[in-house]
Amino acid sequence: TFHEWRARQYNVFGDLLEHRLPAPAPVGTPRTHLPAFYFHAAAQCSIARRLAFDSVAFDSTAAPVEDVKVELGSYVGQLKIAGTENTRLTPEQYMAYLRVKDTRETISRETIELLTKAHDHYKENS
Repeated sequence: TFHEWRARQYNVFGDLLEHRLPAPAPVGTPRTHLPAFYFHAAAQCSIARRLAFDSVAFDSTAAPVEDVKVELGSYVGQLKIAGTENTRLTPEQYMAYLRVKDTRETISRETIELLTKAHDHYKENS
């Protein structure tokens, strides 16, 4: 999902900055130059991901959609049915895939980890 991808980008950038900057950061370093800023931005994206996940109503009485094996397609971020040339998922298959891939608990755990990472870094550099 978009929010997951964005959170990953911010987290990776924060990690790169963390390994390049001296610890603690020099006095007067702008907040946007600190890795914690990007860890916090990643956590905000993770929160948006959780809200998007919660906004989708999963109807347990609806007819079950067949389980589909999914793999990455030929374009970045594209998913396709496994074992096919480039057969895209239907919206129903994609939602079924998300139900298996994401849970409220995993999204919440990732958010807490990112917020903890940001907090620890801010504490170390203030």
